[in-house]
Amino acid sequence: MLAILNTLCWLLMERRLEHTLSQAEALARQNGWTTTHATPHRRGWPIGAWLEVSNPTLLHPKSTQAPYDAGWTGQTLVLGGGWWSFAGQALLVTLEGRHAARLSGPDGHGTLLGQNIHLRLSPHGLSGFRAPELRIALSFPTVEQTLLLHALSGQVLVAPHARADATRFGVTAHARDMTGLTFPFGYAPPLHEISLALALSGPATAKTDSFFLPSGYSDLRVQNAAASFYSTPDSSRITVSGRLALPALTGDLTATLQHWHELGRQLLSVPAIRSQIPPAMLPDLEKATQDTKDKTTGKGRSLTVSFPVLNGRPVVENALLFPLLTQKFSIPTQPVPH
Repeated sequence: MLAILNTLCWLLMERRLEHTLSQAEALARQNGWTTTHATPHRRGWPIGAWLEVSNPTLLHPKSTQAPYDAGWTGQTLVLGGGWWSFAGQALLVTLEGRHAARLSGPDGHGTLLGQNIHLRLSPHGLSGFRAPELRIALSFPTVEQTLLLHALSGQVLVAPHARADATRFGVTAHARDMTGLTFPFGYAPPLHEISLALALSGPATAKTDSFFLPSGYSDLRVQNAAASFYSTPDSSRITVSGRLALPALTGDLTATLQHWHELGRQLLSVPAIRSQIPPAMLPDLEKATQDTKDKTTGKGRSLTVSFPVLNGRPVVENALLFPLLTQKFSIPTQPVPH
């Protein structure tokens, strides 16, 4: 009797999964996407129910109405899982093997490469994800980066009809470590314990553009973007927050650096950075980076800097940076040459 009940449940869930796949494909076609895949196979009995789809692809050609080209392809798409995965309303989706996604627009392009990615898709717009590894490549006029993240997890919020003052697309994420991020002067250290919380507000006009176009949003709110430069508990850690108007990417950001002394010593050892500092300042800066404790609290001091961003580029001039350091730590210096 138990085997019969298990089989009936399996058949019911398989039909629901097939219906879900058909609905997703129909919605994609309505929005200008084309889909292809091999014949789905029912799997899982008796420990669960899942639908296995080999060689899935999703393509969106560039058009006048949607001036972007996008696509996704992978080895295997799995809908469903063990019986435990059907608790609640979220659908478990697993991208087994290697998968790649790309987006190319008028101003640049980006790609994602990953494998064995797990998703929990919610009908209410808040979905979870995790991946052992994800490679991100970005190529835009103001950004040229290739990032590799390990042990990535987080949540995504999607609200297609959000107002200008509400979140249309948001993401919170955490990664164990990341390599590839290049700072000014070519400084590219490995980063640890990365956390991110971003929110894109709905469009300012009644016209609702695609999720894949900057014009589909009114601003970008960086609620929290933080990373440690070392894996130790007292590592130098940077936190960035602020708000940028879209599509111009213009606004203001604030960066706070905790336990900055060790990072300061590392930066002073980079020839490209060292060459930009007046020689008379170097001894005092080197001395300042050795003072690792605040005399009143005994804790590592923090440094906070606010700066404007214009067309996606931070506006931070050396002539402003050096007076900031000298005022913060009372370092006697000669005037900075212009």
